[in-house]
Amino acid sequence: MDIIDSRVRKCNDINIIIDKKMRERRIEYDKYIIPLSESNPFESDEFVKILRKSDFEKIGNMLKSKTEREQLKKEINDLTILLETQRNYIASLESSLNNESKDKNKTILFKD
Repeated sequence: MDIIDSRVRKCNDINIIIDKKMRERRIEYDKYIIPLSESNPFESDEFVKILRKSDFEKIGNMLKSKTEREQLKKEINDLTILLETQRNYIASLESSLNNESKDKNKTILFKD
């Protein structure tokens, strides 16, 4: 996306209409134009969308917050995976401790 800085200019456009009786009627109205430099990246007859600076900044902030949210979601997923692995590890340790205590009880039973 190419960005060009330019200020909006106000121009007066005057149309002169001559009717059948050779009366002259002038119609004036204001036009707002955006002058571009000669090195503009646009081609002739190309349609261009224009955004206000404040709207452009809002879009930038929205994109920034979206990327931050995606990054936070990724971190949450990583933390949940880490938590699940730790839970599985603790469960395996508890089961191995239970198995060892059962084996000790068996050996004690055989000694009597």
